[in-house]
Amino acid sequence: MQKEKIKGIALIASIILIGLIAQLYKNSVYENPKVYTIGTIIKLSSTASMEMQAIYSYSLDGKKYENSQNNFGNQSVAKIGRRFVVSIPIGHNNYGVIMFDQPVSNGVKAPPEGWSELPNFDNLK
Repeated sequence: MQKEKIKGIALIASIILIGLIAQLYKNSVYENPKVYTIGTIIKLSSTASMEMQAIYSYSLDGKKYENSQNNFGNQSVAKIGRRFVVSIPIGHNNYGVIMFDQPVSNGVKAPPEGWSELPNFDNLK
């Protein structure tokens, strides 16, 4: 009985440790320098915990990516078909984060390699 309890505790501790290491890795990825491109919201859905998620797609270097992000507090702007800047850590193209405070008009096109700095759209029109 005692041995099973120790195994159970070790298993739970291992799961927590793996989750912590994964989160630390993800946090370190977001510290990398970034490139910026344009993403389009393609779907809105709710999670099991009833949080609203914006699912968006973006392209970088000729490859298309999809990601999702909680849009809590951004429901008024997060609509299917709307375009926003996506911040992408260099070397981790699948970790792009949509920036709901950076809308992009339909006439703006991103270069295939993205922008090395957050674009000023007044200069791109």
